[in-house]
Amino acid sequence: MSLSPEHFGFTKLLVADLDRSAAFYRSVFGLQETGRIESEIAGRAIEEILFSPTGEGAATFVLLKYVDTAAAVDSEVILGFHHGRHRRVDAARRCGGRHHPS
Repeated sequence: MSLSPEHFGFTKLLVADLDRSAAFYRSVFGLQETGRIESEIAGRAIEEILFSPTGEGAATFVLLKYVDTAAAVDSEVILGFHHGRHRRVDAARRCGGRHHPS
């Protein structure tokens, strides 16, 4: 299956305890960890755990923790879309979304 240039790319779930959350998703859903990343988003340090997509063409599931925050904000999630057109970003902004270029 070939992905089009525009598709849903990932879900980043914000958590307070990366290792405990990763153990939960491995145990309950059988997810396979593919890597860990230390980086930043909008100047804030983060740590992430990435899991393999669960099927061909499926989105990547990521657990994310802001290093400067003891607890995750309730119900906060980051969604990622792969796109090649600025009109999608403009439309998202008009609807209240924010764009953080990677």
